[in-house]
Amino acid sequence: MDIKDVKRTAIPSGYLMDLDYLGSIEIAEEKKDIQIYRDNHIFFLEAEKIVIATYPKGAKLEDSIIVHPRYANEKYFELIEVKGFRNGRTIDILSPGYHNGESCKILNIKGVGASADGEHMVIDNERWYVGDRSKWKPLAEAQKESLGRRWGLLSKEAGEEEYNYNVFAEKGIEQIPHLKLNYAPEGILPFKNVAQLVRGLNTNIRCDSGSFEDQRLQKYVNIKSFSTIDAKIFFAQKELFKENQVLTGLGKVANNRYIDGRLTDMENYIIKETLEEDKRIHLAYSFCLDLMGSAFIAMRKYAPGRKKYLEQLAEKTGIPVDKYTNFAPKIFMEYLLPSEFGLSEAVERAMLVQVFKEDFAKFLKN
Repeated sequence: MDIKDVKRTAIPSGYLMDLDYLGSIEIAEEKKDIQIYRDNHIFFLEAEKIVIATYPKGAKLEDSIIVHPRYANEKYFELIEVKGFRNGRTIDILSPGYHNGESCKILNIKGVGASADGEHMVIDNERWYVGDRSKWKPLAEAQKESLGRRWGLLSKEAGEEEYNYNVFAEKGIEQIPHLKLNYAPEGILPFKNVAQLVRGLNTNIRCDSGSFEDQRLQKYVNIKSFSTIDAKIFFAQKELFKENQVLTGLGKVANNRYIDGRLTDMENYIIKETLEEDKRIHLAYSFCLDLMGSAFIAMRKYAPGRKKYLEQLAEKTGIPVDKYTNFAPKIFMEYLLPSEFGLSEAVERAMLVQVFKEDFAKFLKN
């Protein structure tokens, strides 16, 4: 297939020109600039168009299997240009409109490949790439640590489990919607058992984005959405607590949350059952403190936004979290900024945790 012979584009005519261009940010490790636009929400968009291969030919993006052209057979795939941003095992494609009844600006496709050896959208069925050491290791060894994933792929089983698992939505809490789960028919790719999860985004900037450092940009964080979603999760914890259950998560919330407040990667959140009250309290307040931390991380350079978020959360829940207004963001960001953490800050964080734990325990029990 000739990369230069791209037949069509997925960018709606004129839409990009309608966006408010805010500037660009250099991504040093990729040696490229990322352009930032605004349309009520903020988008990361690559400065250049991305050529992708789609199956079946002529299908809508949300109904397609999408891979890098290196894996595409001309008999089955066609090449198109999109405006997008590659992020981990996903690609974000600017495609505003209604998708499966959901209004969104960006299609996020999980399972398209991942970055390795300086290449984008790499798929490997037999090896796992260790990014911090820039080396491959056997899949059998990696599976002990990687939840059985293939490098850059989403298996049918993993895709079905994630697509059907909507722990927040089922409790009336906004999450990134799972729009479609697409399967690659046998024979069109040199890989078996492949699925791709399509999700709908209105911004593709996550709370912990290292590029999202400008105060002028951070003021566009959706404060009301953060406080509303977090209050709903607080009350969900309260109801679960009565049933000897607790909502907890793997990893850090900021890694899996966008600046419109909605959470993604639902497989990282689970409901545990335990009769031990102290354990339920510990898991519940730890998770909710992390929720608050994700808002602080998203607005780490925008103090008025953090203050407003805490005031709204306090009003919605009755928990006096507004007393944390003067806490430095890095108190919440301990795991992101360990080198800047001194003894006095560690003590301050310990005080914050203890006070919040006591207030939150009263909230759960009343």
